[in-house]
Amino acid sequence: MISKLKNAFLNKAIVKSDFINEMYKQHLVLNDFAQEIKNTQVYKIEILNDEIIFSFNIENSDKKAKFYVDIADKRSTPIESFNFNAYEYYDSKMLFKLSHGCKTVLDVGANLGWYSIFLALVDDEKKIYSFEPIPETFSALKKNIALNKIDNIKTINLALSNEEKEIEMFYSPSLTGASSFKNLQENATHTKLINTKTLDDFIQSSKINTIDFLKCDVEGAELLVIEGGMNCIKKHKPILFLEMLRKWSHEFGYHPNEIIEKLKSINYRCFKVKKTDLVEVYQISETEEATNFFFLHNERHKDILTTN
Repeated sequence: MISKLKNAFLNKAIVKSDFINEMYKQHLVLNDFAQEIKNTQVYKIEILNDEIIFSFNIENSDKKAKFYVDIADKRSTPIESFNFNAYEYYDSKMLFKLSHGCKTVLDVGANLGWYSIFLALVDDEKKIYSFEPIPETFSALKKNIALNKIDNIKTINLALSNEEKEIEMFYSPSLTGASSFKNLQENATHTKLINTKTLDDFIQSSKINTIDFLKCDVEGAELLVIEGGMNCIKKHKPILFLEMLRKWSHEFGYHPNEIIEKLKSINYRCFKVKKTDLVEVYQISETEEATNFFFLHNERHKDILTTN
């Protein structure tokens, strides 16, 4: 719009006074952002040459988490955080609380690196493994990590599943967070051939000795990731943070309750977040509004369970 107005003025299609008035309307948007930013998690918005950077406050820290904003991605985590004042506010607070002291973290479905980067900045002694299979999103992930000058995140351009194979993934630049093995979005017009591996095989081949925290958000394929990682989950007993949406799991032919039962068989309990508390979930009903769930092991996480 701005370039059209400038061209119109240069080509004498609009007089100077009208041009100034129309440009003033455009500049008012800057003031809107300046006023609204106070109500959000966003600390600063930078408009650079061909780039937009959002900086975010980190609770109890002087550090800021920075992210490039791709304006083509209408639901990227930085934009969601501005639109809704914070990103997954209560779930995020619980995640940061429970992951305190966790030294090895796996972020499966890292996307642009939202959780990986916040966790890495809060504790530079954490070792974080960030999995993102889509090449374009993987490049954005690495770019955000470099922007924050982080060196304790290892990026893996790989999808985790219940078997090793090459599979087609559906992807849309306007909704990068919805990339999936299934065509979940009408605008997912791009497909990518992606290599998959099981979590068990990755842990073994990478010689990772412990896992303390596993976050998994893979648009319906969460059960496949769990199935492919049951041995290392049983062995290491990490805290699990899983997205479980009935509408997405349905596309994969299962119900989220199957994940609850599978993990229950190895002594895990399922919880959702209600403001600052964990509330145990025994089964996910058709009216359940929560989409993110924590799983705690009865033995390894006894201290958390007894104080909750």
